[in-house]
Amino acid sequence: MRALVSCVWRLSSGNPYGVADGLMYSFPVTCSGGKWTIVKDLPIGDFSQEKMKATEAELLEEKTMSFGILGK
Repeated sequence: MRALVSCVWRLSSGNPYGVADGLMYSFPVTCSGGKWTIVKDLPIGDFSQEKMKATEAELLEEKTMSFGILGK
C-alpha cells in the first residue's frame, strides 16, 4: 500500500527542496512497505516557496541560538 502523507518531520539532509541540511523539517512523503520517501518534483508556487524559506530561516536561527546556549 502506498500513501501520501502531507506532514512528516524528517532530517533535512539531502532533500530535493533546497532546505538547508541539519534541520528537522516537514516534507511531503510517501510510505511504501514501511519505508518513508520524500516526494520529489512537486510544483511549488511563489507564495509557498516564500513561506518555506521563512520557515527555514527561523529554524536556522533557533538552531544557532540553541547551540550557542549549549556552547556548541
